[in-house]
Amino acid sequence: MADPIADSSLELNRHIVNLLDSLSAIHGLTEISIRDVSESQLLKLALEALMSNQDMERCSIFLLDEHGTLSNAAGLDWDDMLRDIVRPAEVAAARPPSKNSYRLGEGIMGRAAERGEIEHCRSCGEDPQFKKFSDGDKPIQGALLCVPVTCEGKVLGVLNVFYPTPDFFNLWHERLLLLFCKTLGRLLTSHRLMHNLTTLVDRRTKEIVDANASLRGEITQRQAFQEKLEKQHQFLQSIIDGISEPVMVINADYHVMLSNRASSPGGQQQFCYQMSHQRETPCDGGEHQCPLGAVLKEKRQIAVIHEHFDAQGEPHHIELMASPLFNEDGTIIGIIESARDITERLLAEKALRDLNETLDSRVKEEVARNMTNERLMIQQARLAAMGEMIGNIAHQWRQPLNALGLLLANIKDAYEYDELDKPYLDEAVSKGERLIQNMSSTIDDFRNFFKPNKVKCDFSLRKAINDTINLIGPGLRSHNISMIIEEGEDVLSNGFPNEFSQVLLNILTNAKDALLERKIAGGSIEIRLGCNDRQSFVAIKDNAGGIAEDISHKIFDPYFSTKEKGTGIGLYMSKMILEHMGGNITVQNVGNGAEFMLALPKSPTQ
Repeated sequence: MADPIADSSLELNRHIVNLLDSLSAIHGLTEISIRDVSESQLLKLALEALMSNQDMERCSIFLLDEHGTLSNAAGLDWDDMLRDIVRPAEVAAARPPSKNSYRLGEGIMGRAAERGEIEHCRSCGEDPQFKKFSDGDKPIQGALLCVPVTCEGKVLGVLNVFYPTPDFFNLWHERLLLLFCKTLGRLLTSHRLMHNLTTLVDRRTKEIVDANASLRGEITQRQAFQEKLEKQHQFLQSIIDGISEPVMVINADYHVMLSNRASSPGGQQQFCYQMSHQRETPCDGGEHQCPLGAVLKEKRQIAVIHEHFDAQGEPHHIELMASPLFNEDGTIIGIIESARDITERLLAEKALRDLNETLDSRVKEEVARNMTNERLMIQQARLAAMGEMIGNIAHQWRQPLNALGLLLANIKDAYEYDELDKPYLDEAVSKGERLIQNMSSTIDDFRNFFKPNKVKCDFSLRKAINDTINLIGPGLRSHNISMIIEEGEDVLSNGFPNEFSQVLLNILTNAKDALLERKIAGGSIEIRLGCNDRQSFVAIKDNAGGIAEDISHKIFDPYFSTKEKGTGIGLYMSKMILEHMGGNITVQNVGNGAEFMLALPKSPTQ
């Protein structure tokens, strides 16, 4: 059976030994002389004092710099602490060098520095943040204490102590290391103060020596100061005299302390109201705002316009800039006044106002003229489209008109040969009505084709192409021009379908005219359509030889045409229509012809 008295005696003896070891470690700190060692040597001696009196051989001290970075200043780095614990020495040596600096709040050490409190990891093998330091599946076995080194509440660094046994450190160790770090912090601060004091004393001694040397020459300088001041005054006067505009320094009682020749004949000093306005009393504010009074009241820079008299007594309109003049204690004691003659500027502004009044009416006239030209251009475009429409209607009607002529001739022949009976007449009338109905449908197709849309909508590009070809196709076939439409899926766009069809009609008509004008044998027009993420497009290519390089940048300009009787508005209006729908039109020479690219916004539903 255990003896309680003996156990208590042993426990007391253990505490006494620990206390003596702790006091020895702290006493070791007090024995370090801070006068003859560097900061690095001081930290190494402190670790030696700790390790020689405690079972704490795996230690390090990281110091905090002004940038908030903890750097290893003494003791082991992390790999050295773990050597022979979780990995063989040769394996540890093959690993990359460990990190020797940390930011505030980074890792357990950074948290101890940031909070100014002890961070105690009782079992590193169970802490996830130490998993990356393990050797394979073998976790780190041990405990870690990070204790802030402080002095008067300021964190100077962190003491790190590792022991290769979990739960090794107890409350006694925490209190010992906290007391040790506070003592070390005071010792480190004293070391820095002492060495900084030495540097400060040397610097101050040099400053005193320099000051004494300066004082010795001050007596001589004072003797020459008055002469130098007078020369400076003369120099300043010569500078401001070189300024062509009036400059004056005026004190609070309106007395001109300094002025240049532009403001005062002969440079004599007098009162400002005498020099500027030829008055015997200060300005009362009725005729002119007094710059001096305004600055003294508002305590800021001001600008006013006065009528001044120059050195020859001639009146001028003057723009004054008055700035506060301060003495040593910041009190405003006057103003610095500079003047600029704006007489010519005011006259020029009046002339400009008069010109603007006449210019406004001229601009209105020009705008009205431009609107008239714009309306004329639109009218011309409509007339040109109407002419194209009539021409295409003529092509569409030629065949049914020929058929009607033959039908009437047959009726006449039947009458002459007594073959005109009621069944024959009914059949002929029925054929005639069908032909007339087809011709009426042609008129409706053209009328709907040229009827403008008022609201944007989704429409089929392939249908717009087919509708346009139905109108212009007979004219193309009559001139042996082949139309080739690329097969593929339909493409939907968003805009005004009839307006887009007018653009197609214009481009196809231009291609037809180019093929006929240049007498291209085997003329053809190819159409392909497609889309990308944002736009739908129709490409129209002919084999008419292309567009000359020197005019390719002009073809979309209003009234520019290469045709002998062209209006020069077709491509311009096509460009305006597409841009109004959020699209564009471009052209380039491809192979043996020109290719127009018509782009429109893609339908959101496709």
